[in-house]
Amino acid sequence: MPISPEDFMKKLIIAVVATTIAQSAYAQEPGWARIAPAVQAALECRTAPNLEDPDIQLLLSPDGNIDHKSVPDGFTVFGMPVKQITLAHDEDEEERITLSASSLFEGKSLADARRAAGLIKEHARSTPVGTLMASMGVGNLAQISCTFTAK
Repeated sequence: MPISPEDFMKKLIIAVVATTIAQSAYAQEPGWARIAPAVQAALECRTAPNLEDPDIQLLLSPDGNIDHKSVPDGFTVFGMPVKQITLAHDEDEEERITLSASSLFEGKSLADARRAAGLIKEHARSTPVGTLMASMGVGNLAQISCTFTAK
């Protein structure tokens, strides 16, 4: 049975709206699906993010101001679901760019965060790219942060 042009347009509009809603979790930040692995690596203190990437730049908090960003459902750091992230940069006294990356976890204790990050005996440890720390963050939520070594 043939479909009328009006019914076709209605179905097309519904399909477009449904697709837009379904993709909205990944539309919170431009290019999120592409940069998620790099952001995760930064939050886990494995590698510094590429500050030249325009999508990474959209996540940065200029001048060290704390600006928490929501992340899509399913985004994890050290296997724990993340509520919010912060990427902040500033300059040290020698005018070198400093960068920190933090992730906040809802419903996780500080002990959970320390265990996940491998910080069993200490709250912080050095990595090849910076210092990994576990602490209590904003809103009394467990937090894991990486402060990158200035270059």
